Amino acid sequence: MKDVFITTYDNPYDYFKQFDQWLNFDRQKGYYTLEYVGRLARLAPDLSEEQERIELENTFDKMIEWNGKFYKKVYSS
Repeated sequence: MKDVFITTYDNPYDYFKQFDQWLNFDRQKGYYTLEYVGRLARLAPDLSEEQERIELENTFDKMIEWNGKFYKKVYSS
């Protein structure tokens, strides 16, 4: 199964391969995507890896729904 994360349409960096550049771009723009995910996702230490993956993907779906075409999902290759 491929990993999934969320990014903005204007971020030219690959979250999975260029994380430092991705994060720098995201913060320079004032998006703070990681922090936004952290505020919305209901993660807990007792969740299984599968439950965590589902919760994160549901969070990404909400972010996309609430923010129009600003965010998109990206997958590891």
